[in-house]
Amino acid sequence: MPWTDPRTWVDGETPTGAQFNTQIRDNLKYLKETPSFDGDIEVTGDVAVTADLHVGNDADVGSDLTVQGKLTVNGETQLGDTPADTVRIKGLVEDAPLKSYSETRVLPVITGGALALDVALGTYFRIALNANCAISVADVPAAGRVVGLTLIFTADGTLRTITWPSGTVWAIGVPPTMTSTSGKRDIVTLITDDGGVTWFGIVVGQSY
Repeated sequence: MPWTDPRTWVDGETPTGAQFNTQIRDNLKYLKETPSFDGDIEVTGDVAVTADLHVGNDADVGSDLTVQGKLTVNGETQLGDTPADTVRIKGLVEDAPLKSYSETRVLPVITGGALALDVALGTYFRIALNANCAISVADVPAAGRVVGLTLIFTADGTLRTITWPSGTVWAIGVPPTMTSTSGKRDIVTLITDDGGVTWFGIVVGQSY
């Protein structure tokens, strides 16, 4: 139902049941089901919307914002105040031209011959290759979603071997021999679109 602009009542008037229903009941139901704000909206606490939310101008929410339907903000939208804030979008993002973005650099370590990579922490990894290791990858998106991992290995002066994730394939069927010169870096990309069943290994460059 559409929004009805409330009229201004004066002393002595007696509203009818239809007027109450239209201007109070129906408007409250509209706000609950399809909130729409033509100007700015500023909220200092949590916001939970169970349907669509439309804001005609700027939106500033000081705490959590949960929208189960469609969120439309025509003005400037700020999500988070500091780099430590986390914004999670579990649905599909469409038509999103970006001016700029940056990724989080993750610094995993080789422990007991194991190198554990967690996609939930990021997809850009810098690794001190100071031991032979076997790579495992956690929190891989489900099949149908694509994720690419950038791995930068820094050699420690000893030739090291890597056991790549199960299902890793290479362009010529042979994994790279890692650089052994101390301080030199090899860059490798791993891409999967089937939930980690298959990883396409790409050697970007070596001995940087």
